[in-house]
Amino acid sequence: MMYPDPKFRVDVENYLVQLDPAGTIFLPRKPQAYEFRIPRMRETIEKAETLMQKFIQEHPFCTQHLLG
Repeated sequence: MMYPDPKFRVDVENYLVQLDPAGTIFLPRKPQAYEFRIPRMRETIEKAETLMQKFIQEHPFCTQHLLG
């Protein structure tokens, strides 16, 4: 629901998260420093932050779960 565009979800999975060995839980990815220079990664981070803030505004009960 937070990221409705399937192509963008692929970018999120490639640049921001990784799946656990069972393939059921998303874990934060630890990118190398040089990866932050990749324009597509920076764009993905910015768009993910924007969409997450929009989702939180629309669903405030999810704030604690998403932001810890």
